[in-house]
Amino acid sequence: MLDQKIDSESEFTGLNDYGKTYADAVQAEKSAHEALAAAKKKADEKAAAAEEAANAYTLALAEQVMAEENFTKLKPVYKFIAGEGTTYTQDTGGNFVIATNGRYGWFDDIYIDGKKVDRSNYTSAEGSTYVTLTKAFMDTLAAGEHTVGFVYDYDIVASGSFTIAKTQTDAGMKAAEEVSKTEDTVVSTASEADNVVASMSSAVPTGDDSNVGVLYAMMFAAGTAAAVLEEKRRKTLS
Repeated sequence: MLDQKIDSESEFTGLNDYGKTYADAVQAEKSAHEALAAAKKKADEKAAAAEEAANAYTLALAEQVMAEENFTKLKPVYKFIAGEGTTYTQDTGGNFVIATNGRYGWFDDIYIDGKKVDRSNYTSAEGSTYVTLTKAFMDTLAAGEHTVGFVYDYDIVASGSFTIAKTQTDAGMKAAEEVSKTEDTVVSTASEADNVVASMSSAVPTGDDSNVGVLYAMMFAAGTAAAVLEEKRRKTLS
């Protein structure tokens, strides 16, 4: 249309049925063409920006996954080195020290029975991570076993337990109970070993010493278990 030849001025300036001249139509088409070109350019720019953003997101996501995998592989395992697994006696005990081999700079809080302990109830110190719980706080705990957790940065947690006894007598009874449990296990193990030894002895033909080594080994294991039990009983009662 823009290339159409205009034969007379009247054709270019004359009004059409809508009150517009041909000149108006030419200008309108030119403006529409420019607007379309500008819109396409803007759309192309947005598409390029969106693609760039999508690529950046994909790269960042891949880096995050890799970082999490590396952290999982390298995440340290902290263990208790003092206090955990012991019995605290309230009528004779003082402050209670419990510690892990964790990095002190990452230490955040201590939890007992799933509840965060207020910092007014303990002090902490480096050299791994040492926490000293006050006697006043320890005396508020009920008798029995309690869970303990040291919480560190980067979702690292050391978990364990300790036991509260009201009196020294209670502590002794608890220790005796543990010895009894150990005794039951050892007796059961020794009994099973005796049964196996007897069974194997009756199955060994005269003059056949192929299983003699196994028999002696099991008899030695049963004897060792009994000795361990006796030593533990001696330490508990002393």
